[in-house]
Amino acid sequence: DFDHHWGALRGMEQTCLQNGIPFELVFPEELPERINDFDILLIPDYPCLEEENISVIRNWVAEGGGLYASGRTSLTDEHFQQRLDYALADLFGTGLEKEGVSCSPLNIVPYGKGKVAFTSSNPEKGVFLDEEGRPFKNLADVSFQRKVRVRLNPEHPRLARIIGELGSRGLPVEVVAPCSVAADAYYATDKALILHLVNYEWRVGKRNIPVRVNPQFFRAKSARVYSPDYNSQRLEIARGKHFDEVI
Repeated sequence: DFDHHWGALRGMEQTCLQNGIPFELVFPEELPERINDFDILLIPDYPCLEEENISVIRNWVAEGGGLYASGRTSLTDEHFQQRLDYALADLFGTGLEKEGVSCSPLNIVPYGKGKVAFTSSNPEKGVFLDEEGRPFKNLADVSFQRKVRVRLNPEHPRLARIIGELGSRGLPVEVVAPCSVAADAYYATDKALILHLVNYEWRVGKRNIPVRVNPQFFRAKSARVYSPDYNSQRLEIARGKHFDEVI
């Protein structure tokens, strides 16, 4: 079902953006080679997992990875043939026969050295609205619209906290800002971290936004803000025990 997976994927993307969680999209065929680049793997309602990727994910979590999965993840093979149970049921801590008993994303369960949060629902899925505020009937049309708004599940701040708790080192960057401010972080070089902030409520200015950088990922030595509205400015860095805060 395209709408289920597409809506969950785009909803997870918006959840990460609006909660300041940096992320990168990885295609299934890339997973075996790239999974060790990440501390946390998010699989929003993606049913079609082949046996190789199932084995890769299971071993990676056992060695300390953090997994979030939802909906029908691992319920079919790569040929869309439904399995009798989730292929990752041992990681999820629940199966189809127990569905609805242990499906809260708040229930993080250990697996080997890693952690897993699974829910058979889709708390990451948002409602996509057209220019007049009406929900789209066909999500396949959303990407072709000029103006699209998304109304996230009210649980998205809690979901963001769960994602953070799955990581062995926490999150690389935390942006303390209203949900109308989206954040995306990426490395320009191995010595430069760029954080892009977008204020969707553009008529109301947002100033003095604290940014917390996890020194386990990146040690901030200097910081500067760039904006089309004024010249660049150097920012102060406050050293903390668990993070460096840039204001």
